[in-house]
Amino acid sequence: MKHTRQLLAVAVASAFAAGCSTTPDRIAELEEARQAVLDVREAPQVDQYARAELRDAETALEQAEKALADGDDIEIVRHEARLAESYADIAAARLGERVARDSIKGAELDRSRVLEEVRAQEARVARQDAEDARMQANMASERADSLQQELADLKAEETDRGLVLTLGDVLFDTGEATLKPGANSTILRLAGFLDEYPERRLLIEGHTDSRGSDDFNRELSRQRAEAVRMALMQAGVAGERLRAQGLGEQFPVASNDTTAGRQENRRVEIIVSSEDVEGFPNSLDTSARNE
Repeated sequence: MKHTRQLLAVAVASAFAAGCSTTPDRIAELEEARQAVLDVREAPQVDQYARAELRDAETALEQAEKALADGDDIEIVRHEARLAESYADIAAARLGERVARDSIKGAELDRSRVLEEVRAQEARVARQDAEDARMQANMASERADSLQQELADLKAEETDRGLVLTLGDVLFDTGEATLKPGANSTILRLAGFLDEYPERRLLIEGHTDSRGSDDFNRELSRQRAEAVRMALMQAGVAGERLRAQGLGEQFPVASNDTTAGRQENRRVEIIVSSEDVEGFPNSLDTSARNE
């Protein structure tokens, strides 16, 4: 009898020990599932993007916790725990995917906004450029009109050689190369014109009638052209913008057989350069002149 009681005690102890071995104090799968579900639950925007997946993970975790509390087989607890962790991983993946999509969409929206701003800026620049071009064109037109008026006031004429201002013989005494005081107003107006249009230059040509020798006429015409050049320089015009030459009686504009014709031939012609004539007034080629 005593022996029987001893065997029963051993069996009970063995059964108790066996029961303890199937339900350990720490179940790694369950702890990992708890942490995984907690991480997903605390993630931003999970309710917006992965609510269903989180609910599945929480349900599986509850099943694992219940199996543990009910003393179910340890493998059932582990299975439910692994299932809960899998659902938590799915929820995390879904959340990450949706957040990434939103990030890409946001980047695309930012890019669209940037492109719109760039296009708007380009449009503003284009409008400003057009406005600047319009203003420059208006200024150029006004400047051209002003130039024409200035030249008209100076009685410059359009010829085959360009714009020509003619100073008549009345500005000099007969046979002399000294400008009379009456020439001052014309000189000052011409200097003012050159000051207003600094890109313009002048070629100053002296002419005589046919009376007198060729050498005398050429020298007299040169001296008269040079007198006009010096007067302009004294009025403030840079010398490099002016060139003077004497052509004597080579290019009459009227008959030398009459007094009136000879007076027309005694003149100083001032040729006004255009803006794009290179070398002007350095070139003194007269071969292309119309007689």
